[in-house]
Amino acid sequence: MQAIYENDFFFENEKETSVKLKIYDNGESKIQHWLTIRAYTLDGVEVKEKVTTVPLSNCNGDITEKTFHILPKHVEGDKFDVIFDISMEGHASMNLLKVSFFAK
Repeated sequence: MQAIYENDFFFENEKETSVKLKIYDNGESKIQHWLTIRAYTLDGVEVKEKVTTVPLSNCNGDITEKTFHILPKHVEGDKFDVIFDISMEGHASMNLLKVSFFAK
């Protein structure tokens, strides 16, 4: 799993930024799966599509990508985090990924 800052890891209030999650398949399962991704963050920060479901085809070397658009509306500090909770439907699996943004 990888997070890519599409603009920068610095933020300004009222200026949208985005982060792309890349999830890599290990090729072991060989069947179609679905991932549910939930985004959690501070009040004052809007994440479009806070909950989304994406396919993971489980073909060796397959990559699933999902871009999340983030709008810090009113952040009072110099940093905020977005926590992505990634789970596979029908499995007792969960992965957490924290992405941090810093004030300019």
